[in-house]
Amino acid sequence: MKILLLQQMFENTNTGYMPKFAQADRADTVKYPPLGLLYVASYLMSNGYPDVTVRDADATGTPASEVLKEIAADPPDLVAIPAFTNAFFDVHEIAKGIKKINPKAHICIAGPHVKLFRSQTLALPEIDSTISGDGEVPFLRLVDYVSGKVQDPHFPGLSVKTPEGLVESTESYSMENMDALPFPVRTAVDITRYHSIVSSHKFMTTMISMRGCPHQCTFCAIDRNVKMRSAENVVQEMVEIAKLGIHEIHFVDETLNLSRQRLISICKGIIASGIKVEFSIRCRVKPFDDEMMRLLKEAGCMRIFFGIESGSQRILDKMKKHITLKDIQETINLVQKYKLEWVGFFLFAFPGETYEEARQTIEFAKKLNPNFAQFTVFTPVPGAPLYEEAMKDKSYKPEVYNDFTANPTKGDEYAWWETSLTKEQINGIIEDAYREFYFRPSYILRSLMTVKSFTEFSEQLRIGVNLFASVFK
Repeated sequence: MKILLLQQMFENTNTGYMPKFAQADRADTVKYPPLGLLYVASYLMSNGYPDVTVRDADATGTPASEVLKEIAADPPDLVAIPAFTNAFFDVHEIAKGIKKINPKAHICIAGPHVKLFRSQTLALPEIDSTISGDGEVPFLRLVDYVSGKVQDPHFPGLSVKTPEGLVESTESYSMENMDALPFPVRTAVDITRYHSIVSSHKFMTTMISMRGCPHQCTFCAIDRNVKMRSAENVVQEMVEIAKLGIHEIHFVDETLNLSRQRLISICKGIIASGIKVEFSIRCRVKPFDDEMMRLLKEAGCMRIFFGIESGSQRILDKMKKHITLKDIQETINLVQKYKLEWVGFFLFAFPGETYEEARQTIEFAKKLNPNFAQFTVFTPVPGAPLYEEAMKDKSYKPEVYNDFTANPTKGDEYAWWETSLTKEQINGIIEDAYREFYFRPSYILRSLMTVKSFTEFSEQLRIGVNLFASVFK
């Protein structure tokens, strides 16, 4: 049985609000490997299905029209495509194209979009099945069913159109024992194609040490069910990555410091292994202490990503971040003590935020002085607690999601929720934030003095030129 796991090129992605320079360069700024597909491929191969191809058209910049030609030349029996709602137009278009080439091809859609809009996705005639939640085990069941190995497709998280009708699962599958999964088969793709603007190496890869996040931030729709890998299992995968000649790893967990002891064990395991890799992590500002930061530095951590979000304590409280401005400053002091780089994420237009509070966030970002700052605009996301609140506001237009998922149309935009700031004010705030943060003489001088490689310098120079052209138009 021939299986294609397809990560398509994002040609018509709805970015919400994103500055013009970022819209133009987002395809080149960050390229992460399709980690979910690589996990699924590895799981299938270890369970008796060797004929699995992972096609990352996004990494190669291959448009759907060319991918369809490849599929026509070598038609697969089953195609799986991960889907985010903001890119679902492209997903639906390529699904239609595949069906025109081979009407008998089975098309499965998985990912966050399915968890939120399973029924709408299954209503589309081109879609044969969906998977919600952790995909490895349900997808194996689907392959067993499509290949005829099993007759019953019933399985948690798996919904399938059968000759007898729809077999639908309303739950999401949860992989409780993460250590039981084989490592992602990274050699299924060209490992040299993945990079980030903040990377100091020509290529890098990503890892997860856990799935889910237990925190209750009101703007976030992430799965609250947490499944952690053991420290030993995490270190073992890092050793395998180093053997591939990859020297930089980005952990894409939301909160790697959720367990203090596990983080310490991971760091000690890396040190004991003797591997020479640099890595970056995503964390909350709490919990952190001197020992954790010292061990991270010793183990090879070079950068930490923090969701700061706001410079207003009132807004942080409304977000249910359960941190204070003092907590943030204390943790950043530790980061600076051990000379780690850090990236700050900041969010504007949170419901009820005033112009003065938005200005506080800009000033706070400049005071904290991260190596990189990303400024974005709050958008109600289905599945997040605040989405339900937005649905009750007559000024908001939530039907955009239902209309789009039922009939994906090119050019559809997220609905703005203008609670206290107008769209024009928000646009101005975002542009002010990027201009004021990145064009400070002190920031430019520090960036030039701390660049580690020509690769890093050239990437930052290119983005800097585009940013300058955007905000000083």
